[in-house]
Amino acid sequence: MIHAVESGQIESFKLFHFKGCNDKKKPIIYLTAKEVEILSNYTFENRLLKNIKDLFLFQCFTGLSYGDIWSSWNLEITEIGRFLKGNRHKNGASYFIPLTKEAEQILKKYNYKLPIYDNGTYNRILKEIAAIVGIKKRLTSHTGRKTFATLQDSLGWSRESISKMLGHRSFKTTETYYLGDSDMRITNEILNRKK
Repeated sequence: MIHAVESGQIESFKLFHFKGCNDKKKPIIYLTAKEVEILSNYTFENRLLKNIKDLFLFQCFTGLSYGDIWSSWNLEITEIGRFLKGNRHKNGASYFIPLTKEAEQILKKYNYKLPIYDNGTYNRILKEIAAIVGIKKRLTSHTGRKTFATLQDSLGWSRESISKMLGHRSFKTTETYYLGDSDMRITNEILNRKK
């Protein structure tokens, strides 16, 4: 219909300028470094809660999506560091992620074979974890990816590099949907310039 109006085939279309509720950009939900630390330091006795917490933190430290946590990523060891390398399950795009000591500790804990849970259980338990720990944000598997992206941005990584780490084909996707509004990037740049 829009094409018909624009090409003059019809005079008007009442819904031409209509914007639905889903057209608004939703705020990006991510954890701050402090919230990641609180979650990291919280000890659960229940095995299910403990495992889901570890999987979520692994996402926060690597940016891997729910589908890619268990995909066939490879651990690549180079002279400059250790990396997770693979292709996204969703779109086939490649990713290359520096492996932090926190992420590697989680991998070692599970002997490099992370426990597998279905998406419904994973997201349901994440809500329970948030309530127990006192994080007043909606935790989902996607929140882990957004946390990773936002924390890397605050550390000064280029958005193009973050996009590559996430396995996005366009860094515009990363900017639009994954980077939260954090002032930490500016704070860290100011601190680095003072050195």
